[in-house]
Parts: sequence; structure tokens; C-alpha cells
Amino acid sequence: HLQQIATLQNHIQNLEAQANSDNVQAENRKLQNDLENTNKQLRAALKRSEADCNKAQENARQASELQLQLATVQEKYKKLKKKLQSQKAATQPSATTTWLQTRASKLELDEQRLETAKFKLELRENKLSSKEEELEKKRVALQEQEQEQNNERSRLKAQRFMLDKEIKRHEEKATTDKQAHETHMMKQEAMLDELMKKKNALASHESLKKTADDWKQKCIRAENEVTEARASYATLESLQDENLPMKKNVDSLDACCSTEPSFAIVAVVICRLSRSSSRFTCFV
Repeated sequence: HLQQIATLQNHIQNLEAQANSDNVQAENRKLQNDLENTNKQLRAALKRSEADCNKAQENARQASELQLQLATVQEKYKKLKKKLQSQKAATQPSATTTWLQTRASKLELDEQRLETAKFKLELRENKLSSKEEELEKKRVALQEQEQEQNNERSRLKAQRFMLDKEIKRHEEKATTDKQAHETHMMKQEAMLDELMKKKNALASHESLKKTADDWKQKCIRAENEVTEARASYATLESLQDENLPMKKNVDSLDACCSTEPSFAIVAVVICRLSRSSSRFTCFV
């Protein structure tokens, strides 16, 4: 259980390290910086596009005004041209005819200038339209890039959520295993305490049994000694009974010694108890 808990803790630490790794954080920071730079570029491009659009609108307004002026001048030129053609038959041109011719020349120059301005305006409109197309492409590309970054961020967020969920599940499992292990250890400790109590009781019982056996042996030895002593005492009594006639002889000898003092007879009776045969040996 301890090894399993340690393995789970290592796995949890690995998951946390993987979730909080420098690569993921660096990638997130890089994506964030790219997104901010992209947004800045997009805003700047949109501002430039708006300015160009405003400028193009102003140029278009000026072009329409110039076109109106051109139409007015052309109308006046046609009228003056008709008037000049009607007066062309005169032999000597008047001052009005000369003025009309000068005016017609100026109108032609103005028409040429208007055509040139119109051509330049068309070129600028084409450039602006191409520039607007490029800006639109860039804007679409930036939007796609932003969408990809949002998708990547969502994927990383989902991955982070799954990692947090996995970490939480492993933590719950580790907690459950730890509680089960603690419960098992408590049961094992209780069983160990019970076994120690039984062991101590058994040791006490063995000690008491040994003491009882020692006392039993002592009692047996004491009983044997008592039995031997009783047997020796019985043997001694039987010897005393056997030595009773000898005692009488000794008494008679004492009496003789007292009546005949010239003779000194000393009788010594020695009795020895033989432990091997449990008998008394007596000799004079």
C-alpha cells in the first residue's frame, strides 16, 4: 500500500509538472504575444484602411465634381463650337470670334487636363482597390490566425481541465488508498497488540509453569528424602531391636566390672549406617 501511494504521488507530481511545464507556459506566452501583436497590426491596418477609404471617397467626390465640371465645360464647348461654326462663314472674324476661339482652346486644354486627372484618379482608385483587397486578405488571414489561436487556447484549456480532473481523481484515489492503508495498519497494530498481550500472557504462563515444575521437582525430592528418612528410621528401629540383647550383655559386663575392679574391660560398640545398603553395621 505504501509503495502504491508513493507511485500515485509520483504520478500526480509528474502530471502537475507536465501541466505546469515551462514549454506549455512559454507556448502560452508566445501565443498571447502573437495574438496581441496581431491585434495591434490588425487595428493599425484597419485604421490605415479607413484612412485610405476616406481618402478614396474624397478622391471619388472630387472626381465626380470634376466630371460634372467636365460635362458643363463640354456642354459649353459644344455650344461655343456650334456658335463658332455658324460664324465661320464671315470673312473677317470679330473680336467675339477670336475670344470664342481662345475660349475653345482653353476648354480643350481643360478637357485634356480633366482626362489626365481622370486617368490618374482611375489609377489611384485601382491602387486603392488593390490595396483594399490586400488589406482584406490580411484581415482575413489575421482573423484566421486569431481563430487558430483561440482554438489552440481552447484546446490547451480543455487539456488543462482534463489534467486537473485527472489530478483530482488521483488525489481522491490516493486519499482513499491512504485511508484504507491507515485503517489496515490500525487493524494490524491492534492485532499486534493483541498478539503481544497473548505472548506476554503465554510467557507469564510459561514462567509460572516453570516455577510450578521447579516446585513440583522440589516436592518430589522432598518426598523422596522423607521416604528415605522414614526407611532409615525404620531400619534404625529394627537395629535397635536387634541390638537389645547386645545392650543387655553390655549392661551385664558393666555389672561385672563394678564387682571385679582388678579387671578393666572396656567394651565399645560402634554402629555405622551404610547409606548404600540402608543397614547399620555394629562391631565391638
